[in-house]
Amino acid sequence: MNLEEIFSEGCAVVIAGVFLTLIVHLLCSAVAKKKTLGFGISEIPSVITGGVIITLIVLLTPLEFESYERGGEFIKYFLPPATLALAYPLYSYRRLIWENFAVVAMATTVSVSASVLSMVALGYIFGFDAEFIKPALAKSVTAPVAIEITRILESPLTELCICSVFAAGMTGTFFGHRILKAAGVKNDLSVGLAMGSTSHVLGTSRCFEYSQKQAAFSALVLVAIALFSALLAMLFALVLRMC
Repeated sequence: MNLEEIFSEGCAVVIAGVFLTLIVHLLCSAVAKKKTLGFGISEIPSVITGGVIITLIVLLTPLEFESYERGGEFIKYFLPPATLALAYPLYSYRRLIWENFAVVAMATTVSVSASVLSMVALGYIFGFDAEFIKPALAKSVTAPVAIEITRILESPLTELCICSVFAAGMTGTFFGHRILKAAGVKNDLSVGLAMGSTSHVLGTSRCFEYSQKQAAFSALVLVAIALFSALLAMLFALVLRMC
């Protein structure tokens, strides 16, 4: 959807959607910082609580989802620049990253291989159709790249791709650090690589709450996996066309 289509119903509708999203986000972020709150509320990622609140607002008020979505479509234009902003920790820790280049390369290879093979294996076990598996292959890649990979694979199920990316990101964001801590993994390099390779941008944003070094390695492996996955998708699409 281009900007002309987004603003076709008027600026007021778009601005209302944008402001509603920003207000709910700020509210949920403030709640997330209150570590003293009970019932584990502060541990829930703000994107989940925010999504629930906005859904309730749409359901319980005259606001229609189609109208709210206009503002959401406008916000999507800032997703690529926000992803590029993750380059800052990469620059800050460039020397340390270069010293651990081999480890990052290994993490990238293992992560992409495990992600693809696990989805293929699950598809085979549960008898999923190939068209259903394709969009889920990019579940551990950041959303803009995942959508392009789905297009390269000529899959019409872009929505399924977005859902799988969101599910992977939310799972890692909510449980990632807990699982790693339970497993005795405390090194910032290892934690960052694990979070970035499994839960992409959402996991990387979570790493910022713990350590800049974690965020740097998480952002690095996120970018590496995105590039590697895109190349594999192009090769896979080429092989399919030849066959």
